[in-house]
Amino acid sequence: MSANFSVMRMEKLKSAVALTRALQHNARERAPLNADPDREPMNRYQGGAVADVMALYREKLPEKVRKNAVHAVEILLTASPGFRGNWDDYLKDGEEWARQLFGAGNVLHVGQHHDESTPHLHMVVMPLKDGKLNCKHFIGGQKDRMIELQNDFHEKVGKKHDLERGISKEQTKARHIPHTLAIKAAELDKERLKLISKELDISAKELKINKKEAELVKKEEKLEVFRKDLEYFKKISLEEVIKGAKFNAFIAKTPFKELKTVIELNEKKGFTCLADVIEAENKRRLELERDRGMSR
Repeated sequence: MSANFSVMRMEKLKSAVALTRALQHNARERAPLNADPDREPMNRYQGGAVADVMALYREKLPEKVRKNAVHAVEILLTASPGFRGNWDDYLKDGEEWARQLFGAGNVLHVGQHHDESTPHLHMVVMPLKDGKLNCKHFIGGQKDRMIELQNDFHEKVGKKHDLERGISKEQTKARHIPHTLAIKAAELDKERLKLISKELDISAKELKINKKEAELVKKEEKLEVFRKDLEYFKKISLEEVIKGAKFNAFIAKTPFKELKTVIELNEKKGFTCLADVIEAENKRRLELERDRGMSR
């Protein structure tokens, strides 16, 4: 059976913006894409909403802050996915270890997550010492200090739960990806989804446009046939037009259903060709419109 390891990581947050992003993730005000909403009720939080925590942060923040000061430290506690011990007890012991290291009064927020693939705990603390931000006092400025903390966490927490000490990154050369980068990656994924959705909408609109263009082409083709037929009927006598089989087919496929009646009425007036009939009909309709306008 493969070994299971205890995991403890720390990340320095050097601005209020970085702190806000971390808290939004930890308090699930901005849930990651891989979080299961059905398991979210299993999560546990201490410290309240992000707005409340940020208010406490501003209250604790010293008046004078160095430009490169560490405003907060985020501790991540978890174990190998194959850990079969009691996750609640393990994370509770890890939380107590972190409280003793930084001081209970410096804790801003705790979030215990069970809605992702592996349970884990985030604790955000302000590294305050004698009223000043002093991260070096707690976790040091040298890489050996972090190795000391990893060893201490394993001795006081990991061993108690039959977990192995993870291999130092000095040996594995592994690089931890901060969750802030994971948030940015999730945001990029959302943007990609939006772009894909927009592209699909554009494609659908293009299909509709192409369909309408095809319909217009068909209508234009029918209109062209109608124009040719009309030119043909203008050249022959009314009697031939009305009696011809081609005219009946022409009437059936055009919107001018009343044209045959108009021709029959005007034939009695002595017109001999369709062009005269059309000209007289247009004139009659114009006069009718004019009379209507004068009567209003």
